[in-house]
Amino acid sequence: RCKEIGHTISNNYFYNYEKIDTTLTNAGDIETIRIGTSEYQNVNSGCTISNNYFVQADGENEIISNKSMNNTYTNNTFRRSRGSLVMRHGANATVDGNYFLGENVEGTGGIRIADSNHQITNNYIQDCISSVAQIPWNNGLTFVGGNTNSVQNCNTTSVSNNYQDVENINFSNNTFINTHSPFYFNATRDGADDVFGDVTNNLIYFASNNNNNTDVLNGSYSEIGTNLDFSGNVYNSATAIGGSASGFSQESITITANGEIFSHNQSGKGASISNAPITDNMVGNGIGACFLGAEGNSQSDCDGNEIEVPSPTNSLTVSSISDFDADGGSQTVNISSNVNWTVSENSSWISVNNTSGSNNGSVSITVNQNTSTNDRSANVTISGSGITRLVTVSQDGAEETEGPPPPSNTGNLALDGTASQSSTSHNGAASRAIDGNTNGVWRNASVTHTTATTGSWWQVELDSQVSIG
Repeated sequence: RCKEIGHTISNNYFYNYEKIDTTLTNAGDIETIRIGTSEYQNVNSGCTISNNYFVQADGENEIISNKSMNNTYTNNTFRRSRGSLVMRHGANATVDGNYFLGENVEGTGGIRIADSNHQITNNYIQDCISSVAQIPWNNGLTFVGGNTNSVQNCNTTSVSNNYQDVENINFSNNTFINTHSPFYFNATRDGADDVFGDVTNNLIYFASNNNNNTDVLNGSYSEIGTNLDFSGNVYNSATAIGGSASGFSQESITITANGEIFSHNQSGKGASISNAPITDNMVGNGIGACFLGAEGNSQSDCDGNEIEVPSPTNSLTVSSISDFDADGGSQTVNISSNVNWTVSENSSWISVNNTSGSNNGSVSITVNQNTSTNDRSANVTISGSGITRLVTVSQDGAEETEGPPPPSNTGNLALDGTASQSSTSHNGAASRAIDGNTNGVWRNASVTHTTATTGSWWQVELDSQVSIG
């Protein structure tokens, strides 16, 4: 179960993929591609699905169903396809550089997320709409809350068919143009735990009076979405947030037609894909069999129509970082890239250990102590081959020290101790466990949180010795 499979599925044409039984909904029917099964969701597939063209792939809500680990979905185009690219089971998927062009066909969607540790970056979603029966499942981005732990040990056979918890998601630099329900939160399954991750530098645009216009945040956001870390996301005045969330700003977004897609004026925001979407004209010449055209019509021969794998699209994605406390410190930003890149910062209280590199790498960001009581933020810019990514650096202000310190605790010694833990995620500081508040509900900000790694720990060091016997 632990051996990597490593298949590649590329340059194929999937056309008019219909449901087996037209009386069924788009659920539980027939996927166009499925990588793995629920039973083997923790198998390290390591498959790459790239440069494929899906047109009217309507067999199932899950056009592609990811049910194993470490798979990559890149440079695919989905056109008028009723469904979504779905992370159903299995962790560590990469979804980058894909086009979802709904052409205003009801039931079309973008990406649906379950399970953990996915990198979903640099995707372009336009004119997708699910306003009737499929709205809980097919939207621009759909988060599905679950309550089953992610299983990433490939040796175990103890797995669940339920929805896994959504944790440690990086959803960054994606573009939504005239897409119904850009972010949708589905709390209908398996107890619907909160979802966790970073949602950064995405761009949402609606044309004035567009029929697909909705709020940015939809569905059960207040129930499962409030613990996501939003930062650097932008939207235009034709829409509204739809919930109480920081990390979004209304900007004057201008879009410019570039063929059937649109560019915009917001540097460092949204997708930046070097390849154009796949079109019908490419079928039989690099996409699909060389002897058939886009509608299945015969072509006389294959001379000059041999399949050529397109050059890899330029790619540059970066991870986000947590907020710094007032004491400062260092955090690492991981860079996934196939181009040369440079790093720059614009504030005297921030420094970086590396100003350039190529391909995959990392940069350490160091923040000085903040002696002011005011919070502060700035950006670190990472650029390469015309792609710009912004890493938002935020730091808490120093605590005010007015008046004498509170009296020392004489009962629960832990309250005067010093707490620490192996790592911190989602601002779940170790000190929360000794704040005197026994409320165990995460959203009430009194529960600690480490990253999802093996061997995590928490401890408290007491400030004094007391006899207990």
